[in-house]
Amino acid sequence: MAAVHALAHAIASAFLDGPWVPREMAQRATYAVRGVRTETRVGLHLVIPHEAVRTRTWLPALARATVMRFPEPPHATLDALAVWIGDQDSLARHAHITVVRAIALPAPAMSTMRGALADLGVPSITTLPELAAQIGTSVAALDFLSRARPREIVRPQHRTTLLRKQSGGLRVLEIPSPPLARAQRAILDAIVAHVPIHDAAHGFVRGRSPRSAAVRHMHREVVVRLDLADFFLSITAARVRGVFSRMGYPDVIAARLTRLTTTATRPDVIASLRTHVDHASTHALAQRLRTPHLPQGAPSSPALANLVAYHLDARLAGLARRFGATYTRYADDLTFSGDASLSHHVRGLVRSVVAICRDESFGVRHDKTRVLRRHRRQDVLGVVVNDRPNLARDRYDLLRAVLHRVAREGWERAEIDGQPIGPSALAGHVAHACTLVNDARARKLRAMLARLP
Repeated sequence: MAAVHALAHAIASAFLDGPWVPREMAQRATYAVRGVRTETRVGLHLVIPHEAVRTRTWLPALARATVMRFPEPPHATLDALAVWIGDQDSLARHAHITVVRAIALPAPAMSTMRGALADLGVPSITTLPELAAQIGTSVAALDFLSRARPREIVRPQHRTTLLRKQSGGLRVLEIPSPPLARAQRAILDAIVAHVPIHDAAHGFVRGRSPRSAAVRHMHREVVVRLDLADFFLSITAARVRGVFSRMGYPDVIAARLTRLTTTATRPDVIASLRTHVDHASTHALAQRLRTPHLPQGAPSSPALANLVAYHLDARLAGLARRFGATYTRYADDLTFSGDASLSHHVRGLVRSVVAICRDESFGVRHDKTRVLRRHRRQDVLGVVVNDRPNLARDRYDLLRAVLHRVAREGWERAEIDGQPIGPSALAGHVAHACTLVNDARARKLRAMLARLP
C-alpha cells in the first residue's frame, strides 16, 4: 500500500503542475515516475533479471480518465486527487514495478517555504472568517467573489477585452470587477508581497524596473532575447494553489485564495475567438482560456506569476552561469547577455532555454527570439544598452502615444506591455523614461502627463 500511496501522490502532483490536457498530463507523469528492473532469485546464487518497464502506456489512459472525472483541475486538495488516483485499478497493477523519481517533478515555486509563515511575515489564516476579515469583506461576499455558489447563479467577475498585438496574435485582458480587484489587491499586499522572488525577476517588483534589468546587460558582446508565449494563461490555478500551499496555508484557504486570484474565461468569449484569430490558433488558445488561469489585468497576477516562475528563474540563472552569461526576466521577456565566448554558443543557449521552459510548462515564441551583437543596437525592454542606458526611440514614441490616447479617450483602454495602467502606473513609466532621455524630451513627457484628466 505504501508504494501505491507514493505513486498516486507523484502522479497527482504531475497532473496538477501544468495544462489540464491528457497528453501533457501523461508526459509530466511519465517524467515523475520510472520503471525499475526486478529480479527473481533461485537458490543462493542464480539470479534471473526481468526487463525494466520502459514505457508507461497506462498513464495516458489514466490521464484521460482523470480529465473525464474532473473536467477542470480540481480546486480540492492534492491528497483528494491522489486518493482518487490510488483507487484506480491500473495503479495497483503497476505500483510494484514503478518508483517515484528522487525529484518527482520540477516544482514551479518555493517548495522550501512550506510552513515558514512566521519568518515571512505572512498572516496566519486557518478559517474562512479569518480570510474574509483579512481582505476586508464578509464570508458571504467571499463566497460570491470566489465563485463558491452554483455556477448558474454566479455573475461574471471579469470583463474581457480582446486586443490585437502589433506582432500578430491576440492579447486577452480580463479585468476584475471593482470588489474582486479590491480583494485581490488585499491579497497582494497582505500575503503575496511578503514572499521573496528570484533576483533575476524585475517585472512588477518594488524597487526594480525595466532600467534595473537593462543595466545588467550593458557593454556586452551579445544580447539574446526570448519571449514566453501566453505567459499568464500558462500559469494555471493548480500552480497558483501550489504557491499558497507552500506558504503553509491549509488546503481550504489555499483553494479559496486560488479561486479569488484565477479565472476561467467565459464560453461566449471563447466562442468569439474565431473572428479574431485563425482556426489553428483558436483551438490552442481556447484550451488555455478554458483552464482556470491567472487573468492578465488583475492586480495580483504579476506578483503571483513571479512566484510561480521562481523555479524557472532559478534554472535559467544556473544555465546562464554555465555559459558565463547574465540572465534577467521582466514578466514574459527573457534576456541573456555575455562576452565573446557566449557569442559562439548562442544556439546551444537558446536550445537549452527552450528545453527548460518546456520542462517548466512554459512555451517560447520562436518568432520573437532575437540575437543582438555589439555592432548593432542592443535593445533590452526599450532601453538601449550598447554604451549607456538610453530610451529606445520606439519606446519613447509608445509612451507619447499612450499619453495622447489617455488625453483623448480617457483611462478606459490605457495599457502598456499588455497591462492596464492607471494614473500612478503611467506616472511611474514617465518618471522612468525621464531618467533615460534628454531634458527636452523629459519636459515634453511631463507636460503631457500634467494635462491628463
